[in-house]
Amino acid sequence: MSFAQEKEAALRKLAVAKQEGSTDPGAMAVVDLVNTGTGTFTTSSCAGRIALMEVPDEDRKRSSRWLGKWHGPVGTDELTIVLSPPPAGPVWLFVQGAILHVTCRDLEVAKRLLDRALSAGHKSSGVKGLGHHPVVEVRSTETMALPLIRNGTPLADEGYVRAVTEEANRLRERAELRLGRLERELEGWS
Repeated sequence: MSFAQEKEAALRKLAVAKQEGSTDPGAMAVVDLVNTGTGTFTTSSCAGRIALMEVPDEDRKRSSRWLGKWHGPVGTDELTIVLSPPPAGPVWLFVQGAILHVTCRDLEVAKRLLDRALSAGHKSSGVKGLGHHPVVEVRSTETMALPLIRNGTPLADEGYVRAVTEEANRLRERAELRLGRLERELEGWS
């Protein structure tokens, strides 16, 4: 399949996702800028999130279960509600910064995009695929992962959960600001 055909299929899929409301609104300005470029298109995007996940010790990836996801600020009370009563399995709090996967026409375009991403502070970005069309993963450094519950028992008191929630919101906000920097870097992208 040619690059143009791949891009057309990806943009059709994105249009459906937008209609269904399954896109992350915080990432759409950057997604739209990338997709206006003649040599790039997005295949996935997230502006960053705070999440609670039950993560079993074995078969972690397939057996994990989302308990809550927030693309905006979260309050300690929201976490407490989700965690009451405490699930039996290990529960982790995650903060994940922005991430976009961008298919590029060639390595030259991939390098230009990567340079802009790095300039905007997305220092964990890199070229992930060197197949027929390179894929650039644009990723920021704002991350946090820590256990909150093990064997149905909370590992921290309410004061610690409050402090962690504040830090999670601070990291998410920082990721949002960094995504704004990327948007400015991509103005006029072609």
